[in-house]
Amino acid sequence: GEMLGMKLIYMDAGSGAKRAITESMIERVADSISVPLIVGGGIIEPEKAYLNCKAGADVIVVGNAIEKDASLIKEMAAAVHSVPVTA
Repeated sequence: GEMLGMKLIYMDAGSGAKRAITESMIERVADSISVPLIVGGGIIEPEKAYLNCKAGADVIVVGNAIEKDASLIKEMAAAVHSVPVTA
């Protein structure tokens, strides 16, 4: 996508996915591109949000989990913001 002029890459396992995109896949894609990487689908726990960002996701998309339990918003935000920033 980046070589076609795309300004970002969006990896999505699908709304309400039973299996999310693996961290190893996120890491391989993130290491291969220089545009922002957005990852979504199957992220239902703060730990998964943390691991996705640590693997290289610049943005995560969480929908169904928060629709079911709005209190997850703060937990997801805290998890994402706890990822060490690397240059």
